[in-house]
Amino acid sequence: MKEGWYDHHLGSAIRTWEILPEATKQKSVFEIGPWNHAYMPCIDHQCTDSLKDTSMSTPLLWFDKVLRKEKVPEGEVRLYRIGADKWDILKEFPYKSDNALKFYLDSREVAGENKKQLLLNPSSVGGNAVFTYDPEDPLFSKGAESTFHSMSENGSHLQEGADYRPDVLTFISEPLTENVKVCGKIKAKLFVSSDCEDTAFSVKICEVFADGEAYNVRGSITTLAYRNDTPHRITYNPGEKVEIEINTWDIDWEFKAGSKIRLDISSSDFPQYSAHSNYPGVWALQEKTKKAHQTIFTGGDYSSYIVFPRF
Repeated sequence: MKEGWYDHHLGSAIRTWEILPEATKQKSVFEIGPWNHAYMPCIDHQCTDSLKDTSMSTPLLWFDKVLRKEKVPEGEVRLYRIGADKWDILKEFPYKSDNALKFYLDSREVAGENKKQLLLNPSSVGGNAVFTYDPEDPLFSKGAESTFHSMSENGSHLQEGADYRPDVLTFISEPLTENVKVCGKIKAKLFVSSDCEDTAFSVKICEVFADGEAYNVRGSITTLAYRNDTPHRITYNPGEKVEIEINTWDIDWEFKAGSKIRLDISSSDFPQYSAHSNYPGVWALQEKTKKAHQTIFTGGDYSSYIVFPRF
């Protein structure tokens, strides 16, 4: 199997790999590279010299080895590590990391200014950041995992500046002191509240390079009705503080020393995800919309954070 990190088939391909019989895995190769749905590289601002692949070369080499030379392949998983321009060879996938790196959100007021940061240690002082989400003016996908109406946005692309819209909250870390290798699902655990009975919260993790330009790594979204992967719709009482977990798709990425990690929080990512109406119920049956006033809590008893599974 051959899949791209920014391809709508990635999730189903990973699930297929997971349920394959072990005997089949021992003779199969699962290759994931920085491609979009058309197997075109879609990683900007990064060297991809080691990719050296097309949609045809890998299948042809595979058929030559298996059919012409009648060699039984050795099972392996090949992951292209974005940022390092190299291939990681694994015997098992998804990769299970026991070395997590956490960044805590901090939105305390400093010298009269609400400074939003990502810290390696949680703050004992509580804070919050607020924004208003309007479904009639959703945040458009820029750098996405899976879009059809705007295929060119699939991949890792240049982002706007911090807090570039009133409905985007941007938290940024200090420069990294060493390269950080990440493999697996990046997770965001946020304490939130809304004045609506249901709404959505989205996240986008970016790398801010030494030149100041930011490029997306991964993004994802959840709703309050289906928060924390509940299989059934649950209720939410407006104004209630709840913890939500937002999981991204897997990624193999190496953040560079000197770069900063950036987290953008909003409530939409359209058209990759449908704009939430802020009313409860099936989204496709909604006939009206309303604005939602959202709050993200940080520090103290409500320490929101993001988790990176280190490689």
